[in-house]
Parts: sequence; structure tokens; C-alpha cells
Amino acid sequence: MNDSTQEYSHTGREALILDTGAIITGLPLMTPIKCYTTTKVIEEVKDRESRERLERLLEAGRIEVVDPKPEYIDKVRKNIKTKNLSETDITIIALALQLKDQNINITVATDDYTIQKTLKTRYRIKATRIRYKGITP
Repeated sequence: MNDSTQEYSHTGREALILDTGAIITGLPLMTPIKCYTTTKVIEEVKDRESRERLERLLEAGRIEVVDPKPEYIDKVRKNIKTKNLSETDITIIALALQLKDQNINITVATDDYTIQKTLKTRYRIKATRIRYKGITP
């Protein structure tokens, strides 16, 4: 698996950040956009079929694992009520902020309503639903 502490390298202006559900549904197989996720998300992928698909995607470079810098984790914790967010959720939001601050057009793929709402209302970052109805623009 890739070293999750590495700095990401991104030459495009668009990126998709994946939560666990996006990986399990195979979303990285269906999009040409560069995909990122965090170590916490990777740890949540448990079933054999999804793990095997994930390993193939990582080996092919379709998903890059990048953990957000600690200052972005701290920023998320300070600016929102984290009681409804898991540590994994916090890393997803923090990575989105980090990439946004580097002028990358970010979309987060998640069915988690709390993540969608936080991204939209607090940070003006787009979220797209995977399987379920989410927040509309």
C-alpha cells in the first residue's frame, strides 16, 4: 500500500475525495478524475471483495492515500461540532480543506449527510452522493 504520509502530487485542477462508501461501490473505477482518500477510510474497508478491488486501485494509481496535515485536522475540530463526526469523517473534511487551500477544485463523494452538510455550509466544498439522496445544491 502507498505511504500515507507522503505529500500528494496533483497536476490537475480537479480532485475527488472518497469516503468508505465510495470505495466499496467502486466509484474510482467510473471516474477519470484523480481520487484521494485517507488512511482512516482505507482501514474501514473490511470485506474481501472491496479490499481486493481497493488494492488493485491503489496499485494502479487510481487512488492516492493522503492524510491531512495536523493543522487541518485541528481546524476542523475547532470549527465544527465533532460529536456527530467520526475520526474518519474529520480526516475527509480536513483533506478537502487542505486541497481546496491549494486551489484544487474539490468534490467529496459521500452518502454521509453530516459530512455533506458540513462541507456545504461551513466550507463551501461540493459533495456528491453515491447511492442515497443527499443535499441538493
